[in-house]
Amino acid sequence: MTDWEQLVLSLTAESSPPLCPELKLLQAESVFDVWSKVEAALGKQVEPPFWAFGWPGGQALARYLIDRPEQVRGKRVLDFGSGSGLCGIGAAKSGANVEAVELDPLAAAATRLNAARNRVTVDARVANVVGADKK
Repeated sequence: MTDWEQLVLSLTAESSPPLCPELKLLQAESVFDVWSKVEAALGKQVEPPFWAFGWPGGQALARYLIDRPEQVRGKRVLDFGSGSGLCGIGAAKSGANVEAVELDPLAAAATRLNAARNRVTVDARVANVVGADKK
């Protein structure tokens, strides 16, 4: 387990997002509490912890993909700015081959942990793919 994954685990607890009760995510109780704890742990200011919550838009997209697997089944999906990995997990549950990219190493760690909790494969990595060639 990486240091990033250990930090995510220390700041969150498993719960289900309201729109996707069949999924499990590591989520924080308070955005401000987890944000200040991450900054204290890293000794610097960081971006908000988007990885620590199943945001409403992500819940809606994951719900859509889970309910309509034909939209992504057998396709390659890029979860860009993956946060908690919720959208990618929804796509993977529906049979997609998912790659998740994030600038925040804590988000990539959260995505890996959340994918494992949901027994799906999501290739989560830290990368800036803006302007990159297609593969």
